[in-house]
Amino acid sequence: MALPDLGLDLQRLPAPLPVWHGRVDRASWSESDIRSFMRALADDDEFIRRSDVHSAEQVALTLQSLGSAITRANPKLLKSPMTKAIDSLFDELQNRDDYEPSRFAQKLAAVRASL
Repeated sequence: MALPDLGLDLQRLPAPLPVWHGRVDRASWSESDIRSFMRALADDDEFIRRSDVHSAEQVALTLQSLGSAITRANPKLLKSPMTKAIDSLFDELQNRDDYEPSRFAQKLAAVRASL
């Protein structure tokens, strides 16, 4: 997946980040780009299996945000398997003390399959 060229040197990001946020916000992302990024997140099984609940939560929130972006353009996706699969990630995170990476990875596989 080719990301839009934002003219950023990621090794020398300015602080604070809002300096370049506008460029990211104005970038054009197709549904295909977004789905590709979502697949990349859902495919990172190795990362999930060694991560804690907080990292898993960040993955779930990112997938939810990306899913929301494509749902705005296609409201039928609100009741799609993709949305249900993403929602199930949050069900898995409800009890932080009982978080199990392998269960979360299984739910991520459902997200991946829905894309």
